[in-house]
Amino acid sequence: MLRTFPIAALALTLMACTSQPPQTDATQADAAPPGAANARIIACAPSQLALTLDSAGGRFNGMSHSGTMLVLRNTGVAACTIPARPLPSFADSGGQTLNIVAQTSTGPGAASHSPITLAPGAIVTSNMRWVSGDVYDNGHCEAPARLTLALDQQRISTAFTGRLCGAGGQPSTYALSPFTPVAAPVSTT
Repeated sequence: MLRTFPIAALALTLMACTSQPPQTDATQADAAPPGAANARIIACAPSQLALTLDSAGGRFNGMSHSGTMLVLRNTGVAACTIPARPLPSFADSGGQTLNIVAQTSTGPGAASHSPITLAPGAIVTSNMRWVSGDVYDNGHCEAPARLTLALDQQRISTAFTGRLCGAGGQPSTYALSPFTPVAAPVSTT
């Protein structure tokens, strides 16, 4: 004769045979693999970011060179991701894209970096440097009115003041560091 036990009695019997407590929904969430929570973080939308430029008190200026710090802040209420390497483009006052390109990096750290997660209120910065004096033979200079960053398929832009120069027959270039998280607020001058 086959006897059936209620399911509750079976569960108590099994629990008594193990030294570990039963796993609840809360402990299952804690046991999720690292990075699983980050899988739900989406790319930052321009509406949740503020882009400013900071001259750092002229720190970048000297000997026909200039630069600025790109300051990007998550002004939204949710965490989001951005590319670790900024992808800027420049436009004139009429909105025409200018032929200004990043210098090619070949040294350490030239490889692509993982995206950066920005918590609400978090700030990242990137240093941008360029030749600002017409020092090249047959050189040329451009004075962009806007700097635009590509963020996946979207863009965010800000006003730009500066002059980038290049050698004859070649585009003007700039050097740019990857974004770095900032612990304290940065002044935006």
